[in-house]
Amino acid sequence: MRKFIWTAGALGLAAAFTATPVKACTTVVDGKKATTDGSTLVARNEDVGAWSKHFYVHQATSNGPTTYVSEDNGFKTSLPKTALRYTSMPDGEQVNGQWIFGENGVIFSDKNEIWYMEIGSGHTWAAVRVPDNKYAVIPNQMVIGKLNLKDSKNYMASTNLVKKVKAWSQNKKIKLAGYVKSTVNYSKAFGTNDKTDAIYNRPRMWDGQRILTPSKKQSITKKSYTLFLKPEKKVSPAKVGQVLSSHFTGTKYSSYGKWKGGYRPINVPTDVESHILQIRNNVPKEYAAIQWLAMARRLTASACLSTPTSVTRQARTRLIPSPPTGLTKPRPW
Repeated sequence: MRKFIWTAGALGLAAAFTATPVKACTTVVDGKKATTDGSTLVARNEDVGAWSKHFYVHQATSNGPTTYVSEDNGFKTSLPKTALRYTSMPDGEQVNGQWIFGENGVIFSDKNEIWYMEIGSGHTWAAVRVPDNKYAVIPNQMVIGKLNLKDSKNYMASTNLVKKVKAWSQNKKIKLAGYVKSTVNYSKAFGTNDKTDAIYNRPRMWDGQRILTPSKKQSITKKSYTLFLKPEKKVSPAKVGQVLSSHFTGTKYSSYGKWKGGYRPINVPTDVESHILQIRNNVPKEYAAIQWLAMARRLTASACLSTPTSVTRQARTRLIPSPPTGLTKPRPW
């Protein structure tokens, strides 16, 4: 998938796309050799507060718009006349018929590979290929580290990124970090790693890695975690669901227990939907893509399966136990 395809949707023929809003969420990605059936898996909790989510199906068309113009900054690009069928659950509020949202992380996937892209500013971006045999759990924090742009099979970046970061690092007014020996550490240049991240972001990486690679003993207070790890066992959609529903479950940090440390868990009451996008290798491409969708908190919601042939059919519904009641300790979400 050397060329990013922006127009293919989650239930299209062979590609999936999802964006990570800046407000809050947790993302899980799994390469095809890390999963039980050779699928690629892209999953996410959307934690944005109290607004209704709506599931839309956009039918394929050969008579769609051929030009897109941003109402925000005037950016203009051409679009193919033929558009694939796709689904969406827009983020944010609808203003004059347009959905308004922001993101700093974008994921591209097909049946063979996954790329994770971070947008560091209005002028730079970097992307890394998810290793086929590994996974990543990504909070609201930039996590792409040192870029090896000589390895074009696994890294990509915006034009002249290294040159720009070098110049900004030498500018006395900017003093941008992240430039070291002719390369860039993208998260150091454009991200944060402060006291807020120690409570709000890094613990979610710790928890996801604790679930999927339990033999790797780590402290929840580490200042950084390896982005990509091998899972202890092959990962299924159900296992990803376990990650998305975790509140430091079974640990002293559980937000439904003593909640030691007050760390922000993966699953919170402000989850408005959870989804897992699964693209399979062992079936015809016409129905290779599955969207697992919970239109509420992953901890308490039913799971609904959507396919290209029937987006209303419910299948393999599994109820997740409700959390304990009577909680009185204030939560930071």
